[in-house]
Amino acid sequence: MMHSFYSSEPPEILLNYLRKYAFQRMFRRRTVVSLNASSSSLIGCTIQWMPTEQKESSQTDLHYSNALLSEEWMTGSECQEFLLELKEGWRIADQLNVKSPQSFNWQSQQRASLNESMNEAGWTVSLRLDDSQIVQPLTQLAKVGLPYYSDVISATQEWLGLRTFHGLSDSRVQHLVFLLPQNEAYVGSSDLSHEGYLTLRIDGSEVGKLGLSVLGKAWDGMSNHQICARVVNGATLLRLPPATQALEFVLIDEAGQVFDFHKEHLHMQDHGGRRILNTNSLGNVTKIQAAALAGEGVQIEFKPFVEPDQRLSQDKGRTKLYEIIATVVAFANTVGGTIYLGIDDSCQIVGIDQEKLRAWGKEAISPSLMNRYLGALRAVIKDNIEGAVNVEVTAILVDEKYIVLIDVAEAVIKPLNLRQDYVLYCRRGASNSKIPPSQWTGIFDFPRSPFAIS
Repeated sequence: MMHSFYSSEPPEILLNYLRKYAFQRMFRRRTVVSLNASSSSLIGCTIQWMPTEQKESSQTDLHYSNALLSEEWMTGSECQEFLLELKEGWRIADQLNVKSPQSFNWQSQQRASLNESMNEAGWTVSLRLDDSQIVQPLTQLAKVGLPYYSDVISATQEWLGLRTFHGLSDSRVQHLVFLLPQNEAYVGSSDLSHEGYLTLRIDGSEVGKLGLSVLGKAWDGMSNHQICARVVNGATLLRLPPATQALEFVLIDEAGQVFDFHKEHLHMQDHGGRRILNTNSLGNVTKIQAAALAGEGVQIEFKPFVEPDQRLSQDKGRTKLYEIIATVVAFANTVGGTIYLGIDDSCQIVGIDQEKLRAWGKEAISPSLMNRYLGALRAVIKDNIEGAVNVEVTAILVDEKYIVLIDVAEAVIKPLNLRQDYVLYCRRGASNSKIPPSQWTGIFDFPRSPFAIS
């Protein structure tokens, strides 16, 4: 949460929202009451702003033998009248009298997108209405002509329009909760590339008028890095440091009003909004650094940049592309492994040759060029191997240097071999070992390959 505060009177953030839509029927009040033969209990009530106005006043009551689900559409002015009514008590559909709370303690909380109450960023304003013991029906909510619910808990989450609900221990039980989404400007979606570029798309009715910026910081485990970018045409692009472990930012206008925010730590699940950071990104950086320290071995191979469309052999012999595909075969035939393009033979993280990448792609370095290169490399590897091979090709930015990882899983069905000349390789130590067909059965405990050359 960005802001949270308490008040004895309805907060201004709520009253301003109700005044803005004073004569528009855009607030849906929904209530859940549990019933038994002798008593009834309020489970919860939400008043939610809806994007579509209802032209006519309407009220719906779904009566089950063990519960009541009620709905009423209200204008902002009618919501304000309801707040005054609460001071005298509230009767719900002739089923339950809710007494006036002994003390009015309103809680207002600013929420990030995808919070526990709603998908949108915005505010929740809540007031406890009842503290009596709850009567919980243990049976289904079932009646011909009405929606079916397995129990009152599932009915409460769906009927009240809550993203999550934790049963009768939920903090919103027996509360009135106003759900007030931020519809002027908010983070609609996000995308974090392997190269560390974070694209935020900003939605809302006033995005083009507000002069918005994204301000925040990213922590890489050692220091904080400030991030700042203007919103242009409904989007902004941020560059995050390698191995970002924590990210915090606000969507703010020139007057200092915060419209949306995000706060996340890679290793914490409850971050109060959508998850942006890629757990694989941190893992791959650590993996690259560990490989450089360990050196080449049974599951590690270092190679320089290679063009995906070069030939597998030339007058001088096998090309680097052939060596890479042969290593993929060797890894798959043994226990799997990773080829690192951009770590040299002295175990230094030098990155791939970006000039050669630009020359190959005939365009400037960009996420789209890198994705095109990775796709072409993966395709040429799979096209030149006989058998089912599981290969993932990714690019990671480490200290401004691109490292391409070719991750190879151990093959389920062995052996695999190069399609061009039916050569089979296994991994022995830090090198690929060529295995003649006569030895395949002994090595793999597998029948002689049907495509072997006798």
